[in-house]
Amino acid sequence: ALEWTIDKTYILKNDLLIMDILASNNWERPIYFAVTTGPEAYLGLESHFQLEGLAYRLVPLNGKQGNQRVATDIMYNNIINKFKWGGLDKNEVYMDENNLRMAITMRMQMVTLANALNKEGKKDLALKTLDKCIDVLPERNVPFFNEPLDYTFYLVQTYYEAGATKQPNEIIKRLLQVVSGNMDYYISLKGKERNSWQKEIDRKISMLNALMDSAKQHKQDAT
Repeated sequence: ALEWTIDKTYILKNDLLIMDILASNNWERPIYFAVTTGPEAYLGLESHFQLEGLAYRLVPLNGKQGNQRVATDIMYNNIINKFKWGGLDKNEVYMDENNLRMAITMRMQMVTLANALNKEGKKDLALKTLDKCIDVLPERNVPFFNEPLDYTFYLVQTYYEAGATKQPNEIIKRLLQVVSGNMDYYISLKGKERNSWQKEIDRKISMLNALMDSAKQHKQDAT
């Protein structure tokens, strides 16, 4: 049996559909939720989720809210041996907004797997996962600066924790090059036009400070 609380003042027809599936299925077939749908579609079931790739599997186990369960063996096999990359790993591909967002999500899931492997003491598999991530989602197609600050920081930090230094240092150096070019442009602006970019300037400076601090914590000079 599965017991949980739906923290809503109302439910919609799609919520009723999910509840009917849960009541009727009796654990005879696996039930999955896409990682891209967002919490509003999960009906408060997140503490019973198990990450296996780009989908969460509903399992009859109770976990702490916010403490994600990762099926490292299943997810590692899916990513390393089963996933197809459609030429993204080999060619220079134009990525529209939707495709880019999906690719960034995939990168984040791979880093999440690597982090879980690090915690299990499987640093060799964590490094293979991260190297695979860089190989199949190259920066030329999925730029690091399209991501939020914490995504890139998470990638660099997980690399360091897996015992690598070359790869995270190269990522930081690449970001320094990008920011340097951007700053030259920002400095060339005047008055209101420059002020309109201030938040973006602050965001990139904040990102670099966090990344450099991470390098120093692991006794690296990424410059």
